[in-house]
Amino acid sequence: MRARLVQRARILLLAADGTANTPIVAATGASHPTVLSRRARYEQGGGDHPAENWR
Repeated sequence: MRARLVQRARILLLAADGTANTPIVAATGASHPTVLSRRARYEQGGGDHPAENWR
């Protein structure tokens, strides 16, 4: 559980810095669809904290 939260937070931090999806995939080990869904959820108001409203 904790590793997933860390990965989600890293995805959001890298995205906030303007990093493109492919480098985020490489840096976090997440799949491309995971990166896309995490970004989309956050942009749609998925919570200010990675642990909020996430599966």
